[in-house]
Amino acid sequence: SATDTAPPQDAKNPFITTKFGIITGITQAAQAVVTTQNEHGLFTGDTVRLVSVGGMTQVNNLYFLVEYLTETTFGLQTVDGTDVNSTAYTAYTSGGYVELCDFPSCVCTHQQRRIFGGMRRRPSHIATSQTGNLYNMNDSIPAKADDALLFQLPVTRGDVIVALVSSKELYVMTSSGEWVSATGGGAYTLDNIKNTQQSDNGSARMPQPLAILNTILYTQANGDTIWDAGYQFETDSYAGEERTIMSSHLFAGRTIVSWAYQHHPHRLIWVVLDDGDLLTMTYLPEQRIWGWARHDTAMSGHAVSVCSVREGTIDAVYLVFRRYYVGSTAVYFVERMANREVLELDDNHIVDFGYIYDAPMEITAITA
Repeated sequence: SATDTAPPQDAKNPFITTKFGIITGITQAAQAVVTTQNEHGLFTGDTVRLVSVGGMTQVNNLYFLVEYLTETTFGLQTVDGTDVNSTAYTAYTSGGYVELCDFPSCVCTHQQRRIFGGMRRRPSHIATSQTGNLYNMNDSIPAKADDALLFQLPVTRGDVIVALVSSKELYVMTSSGEWVSATGGGAYTLDNIKNTQQSDNGSARMPQPLAILNTILYTQANGDTIWDAGYQFETDSYAGEERTIMSSHLFAGRTIVSWAYQHHPHRLIWVVLDDGDLLTMTYLPEQRIWGWARHDTAMSGHAVSVCSVREGTIDAVYLVFRRYYVGSTAVYFVERMANREVLELDDNHIVDFGYIYDAPMEITAITA
């Protein structure tokens, strides 16, 4: 089985390029500006780490965003885009290196490998750990079957990998298409992998796809359309169908921001839209059944997010609602949907509008 042990001291890190640039100066200013010995080759938005800086030790081993200024200078920003104010830092004296950090934006575990994708500089590349060693990214010469892998999808456009989903095969969702990285039932090794594009819908980065049985659901890049994908024997492909086509009026002009799958007891997909509306889709693909419903709450509120948590035999649904404001401050509530599992036939009264007449007497007639 795959291990979660720490990586070895000499483990390779494919996401950090060490000694990417030599530092010759850092200013004490409202925005710290780094000067490099040679052209740094960085772009605005890149992530860097500064190491071995003399004097201004406050910046050592921290991650910053880059603001490109000149070929040999760049400004430092925090990860939220705020300029780094270095006026109170110790003056720079000497030394230091720039490390380029090309971190992945999506990850999953598949066939005892940790799979990474969506790096900023290599947006269509996939990197994996060794088999059964989730933190080890080393390879070997000569190559071994369980070595860490790094390869690029054969894309024809500027695709960015936005999601990775492990199912029977590895689904790779990109900004302009859906791919399957398949091995035909074999081990996930470079000799076995066959990367094939299945559709060209394009996937949204958020919310992340849902894996349901042998099917996945994903939001199209436009944010208001849901598709599924699963293996179809008739076509020998992983194509799917649009699941919002019969209820497109519920999504018109809106964007899906959060969703969750409640498997038991009713096989529902809960969906939160950007305007706060809450929807569900009953989804039984093996029975060719799906259908949408809208849910309004007693108090006016704005749904923000949803999740499903297993509690005993029930998949409980929790939601974050913004109910009202105190002045200009929004008040949020974490709310749980009540269980709706009817065990007695007499309690099975689920209608749009109705009365229950239950009295210990003989009923001879009911009139309007």
